[in-house]
Amino acid sequence: MAEHNLPLLIMEHLPQLIKSACPNSKIASRTESTHLVTDCRAVESKQEIVRKFGSQPYSIINDEITDVGTEKSLALVIRFYDEDQSKVRDAFFGLIKLRESIYNSVCTYLKRHNLLASKLLRFGTDNTSVMMGNINGVQARFREVVPQIFVLGCSSHSLHLCATIAAQKCHHL
Repeated sequence: MAEHNLPLLIMEHLPQLIKSACPNSKIASRTESTHLVTDCRAVESKQEIVRKFGSQPYSIINDEITDVGTEKSLALVIRFYDEDQSKVRDAFFGLIKLRESIYNSVCTYLKRHNLLASKLLRFGTDNTSVMMGNINGVQARFREVVPQIFVLGCSSHSLHLCATIAAQKCHHL
């Protein structure tokens, strides 16, 4: 079995495992992994994360995923300074179902958790035009609200693009 397929394999079998372990649970009776991840992520845990950094600046890292039912979601990780531990921490912050634009979905999700987009320091994402476009990309929309935001594209995607172009150039020599 390929190592990169392990998360998908786990997510395909997780609903069955949870249903068998918790037969009387309404949440466990759902079959979609997206619901299980989203609903099982304790609300108190998200509130604890927000409590730890309050109104301090924070960063987000995201990646869009499509489940086996072709429903698009966005995994969101938040980076913040944890005063209790005196260090910067990354925490999974949610799996957002995309029913509107990515930008609007993220902003709605942040507002729901009382996070101000104006406190956003950094935005990390892949290098797709939807995310990195200068006119209507998600990063461009965030720059309208936070002009000083630091945007970082995925270095793995950048390296892949460079290698692809280099290989094409070598092929033509």
